[in-house]
Amino acid sequence: MVLSRLRPLWYGFHASPRVQPIHPKSIPLMLRPDDFNRWLDPDFHQVESFQGVIKTHIPAPLACEPVKGVKNLERVGEPEFLPTD
Repeated sequence: MVLSRLRPLWYGFHASPRVQPIHPKSIPLMLRPDDFNRWLDPDFHQVESFQGVIKTHIPAPLACEPVKGVKNLERVGEPEFLPTD
C-alpha cells in the first residue's frame, strides 16, 4: 500500500484506527518538504519541533493505493481515499 499526499514517511507508532485496516503496524508520518532535511539531519536534536506531526491522526487527505509489494509498486486495485481528522 502506498499512501500519498504530503510524501509520507513511515514511523513505528501504533496505527490510527482509520489506517489500521490498510496497514495495521504503522501510521503515515507526513512531513512537508521543508521539514525533510530537519527530520533526516542526525545533528538536529530539537525534537519538540516535531510534536505536531508525531500523532496518531490524518492531518491531510490520503490516497491509499494497493500495490503488488514493497519491491513492485505496480498498482493492483482502486485507490481508497481517507479524509483528514
